[in-house]
Amino acid sequence: MNGAVQNGSDAAHKKPLARTCFRQAHGKAAAPLLAKSANSDCDRPPPPHAACRHCGTNRGRQVLPPATGSR
Repeated sequence: MNGAVQNGSDAAHKKPLARTCFRQAHGKAAAPLLAKSANSDCDRPPPPHAACRHCGTNRGRQVLPPATGSR
């Protein structure tokens, strides 16, 4: 068998625990980015490249009907 490992693990290619933890710690999800609304009447920040869910404007144009009722 030339010194091959029988259980399937390969100790020569095993990553150190510190490297694994470092990689996993930096892969967490970030907070969503919010842009400034082009509508001066709306004070809620919409997500970038999307219409505001409250007033329905995107880049100064009305693209969705305004939301009715408060959530």
